[in-house]
Amino acid sequence: MIPHSFWQAFIRYNFSNNTIIFKMKQLRVLLLMTGVLVISFPAGAQIQDYIFNGNLNGTYAAVPPLVENLACGAATGTYVTEPIITTAGTCFTNSTVFAFNASDGLQYNNAGFISNTYTIHLFFKYNTFGGGYARVIDFKNSCCDAGMYVLGNCLNFYPNGNVGTCPYFVDGNYYLISLVRDGASNQIKIYVNGAVFSVYNDASNTYASAGGTTPILFFRDDNAVPCEARAGHIRYLSLSPQLSTDNDVLSTWNTICTAILPINFKSFNVGRINQSDIALNWQTDNEMNNSHFDIERSSDGANFFTVGKIASQNGQGTNNYNFIDRFAMDGTNYYRLKEVDLDGRFVYSIVQKVFIGNSGRTVQVIYHDGPWLSTSSAWLNSSAILLSANSQVMERFEIYQSMMPINMQRYPAGVYFIQVQKNNDIITRKIIKY
Repeated sequence: MIPHSFWQAFIRYNFSNNTIIFKMKQLRVLLLMTGVLVISFPAGAQIQDYIFNGNLNGTYAAVPPLVENLACGAATGTYVTEPIITTAGTCFTNSTVFAFNASDGLQYNNAGFISNTYTIHLFFKYNTFGGGYARVIDFKNSCCDAGMYVLGNCLNFYPNGNVGTCPYFVDGNYYLISLVRDGASNQIKIYVNGAVFSVYNDASNTYASAGGTTPILFFRDDNAVPCEARAGHIRYLSLSPQLSTDNDVLSTWNTICTAILPINFKSFNVGRINQSDIALNWQTDNEMNNSHFDIERSSDGANFFTVGKIASQNGQGTNNYNFIDRFAMDGTNYYRLKEVDLDGRFVYSIVQKVFIGNSGRTVQVIYHDGPWLSTSSAWLNSSAILLSANSQVMERFEIYQSMMPINMQRYPAGVYFIQVQKNNDIITRKIIKY
């Protein structure tokens, strides 16, 4: 928890009248009070992921470890250190990855977590993309030849042929391949590096779970036509039973370089406490030279703003952290953690999201390189007025996006009001500028 003395140096907050008092040019974090409350969430309720940092374990204990499933005389894989290069550039100059051999498959013991609706992300490369068929994912535990392959430099949904741009893949690059399957329509959206690559009608349920405890296999070919596989390297894998949006997948791609963290996040969970408060809990292992965590929130999964700061414990073993966001916006709230080292370098966690409905806290004034007006989507296309203490209109503007900058630099110190109006609904927030 951040000491009260820290906040007193920058802001005062009056909960009785929702007044935010801030000192311009000094505070560079979101004007929110913080609190600490230990909330327990079901581990892995939304996502189960792996970063291959020297083992096949999940990022926290409740995630089942992956198991190597060898075929065609394949040797077991090894861990190597190499640069992570994508079409957007280099993520890390040195990163630990799992190097799998041809037919050295990875088995995910499903246990009912993934069924017909899911989101799966694979961040990997083949050593060479050219050549014949190479299995990527198998949902049927090696029983059938139909499935997802890379064929040459193309993505192939055998026996229905190539999908998306062909040829596409380039040797030496890691790619984020994302599958989002809607169980209601049997439609799969295939994304490559955050962009929609193809849409596939999976009426035959080839890419749905076979049910029960049937595992999901990666990189290991089936037994019907065996040994169609290639060697490669994998850095990140995640599975979720939730249906992701285009923005969700793009957000994963935009943060993929920082999702493969040098710091070991054992878990990161978010959950709603009530209609306006969201609790964030996370665990780390064996911290060294860490300064603090910035807690960041977004309404669209792309543009993030700091909502709090917690000092790092820098302890060996497991470190536990808790934070409450008491001013979540109506709609979907996206969260990520920014771990900042003592030397100023930083990395981001994965992005988690939670939905808030009818919170009643739909208009906020926040500070991030200057004050901003933050509103929920219900207030888009409405009007706002900046008023002085004596009700003089200082400025009028339209709200066309959920985050709008307020230029207070042109006005002297004093009391001001932001009034937002749409139809007959009016909300007013007070600002005191020193």
